[in-house]
Amino acid sequence: VPEFYIGPTARVVVKKGGSLEIRRHTKVTIAGQLIVEDGAYFYRDPLTEVVTTGRGKLRVAANALTSKHPAFRSAD
Repeated sequence: VPEFYIGPTARVVVKKGGSLEIRRHTKVTIAGQLIVEDGAYFYRDPLTEVVTTGRGKLRVAANALTSKHPAFRSAD
C-alpha cells in the first residue's frame, strides 16, 4: 500500500496552477499541514484513506479545483 506522510513540523503547499493527485488505496497521514491554495488542482480518490493526527490539518481553499489536472486525465 502506498503511503504519504507529512510530519509534525512539515508543511506541503500546492500553489495556484500546481497539482496533487492522491491515487487509489494510498494511506495519507497528516501530522503537519497539507495546504491547497486557490487555483490549484487537488484530486483525492474516494478509496484513499486520509488521517490527521495531533495538530495535523488538511486545508483546501474554496476556489481550489477538486479534479484531476487536464494534462493527467489520460494517464490512467
